[in-house]
Amino acid sequence: MEPTVERLETMVLKSEADLDYIAKRLKLDLINHAAKEGCSSENNVMGMLENLRYIKEKHSLLRDQISKITDAQKESMETIRKRQSRAMELLKECQEASDLKAESFEGLGQESSMFLDWSEHS
Repeated sequence: MEPTVERLETMVLKSEADLDYIAKRLKLDLINHAAKEGCSSENNVMGMLENLRYIKEKHSLLRDQISKITDAQKESMETIRKRQSRAMELLKECQEASDLKAESFEGLGQESSMFLDWSEHS
C-alpha cells in the first residue's frame, strides 16, 4: 500500500506544479492579449484563473490527506513490527519454559520480518 500512496503523492505534487505553470501562463496570456483585444478576453482569463485557484485548493487538500494517510501507514507498520517482535519473544520464552522446539515458528518470524521490511521499501 505504501508505494501506491507515494505514487499518488507524487502525482498530486506534479499536478500542483502543472497548475502553477498554467496559472503563470494564463497571466502572461492575459497581459499579452489584453493589449491586443480589450476586456472580453480578460474576463475569460480571469474566470479561468478563478477556477484554477479553486482546483489548486482542492489539490492542496488532497496533498494534506495523502500526507496523513502516509503518516498513519508508517505508524501502523511500526506497531505491527513491535507486536510481531513481542510475539516472537513470547514464543521463545514459551519454548524455553516447556523445553519444546518449534523451529517452524522461527522461520515464520523471519519470513514475516522480511515481508514487513520489503513492503516498506517497495
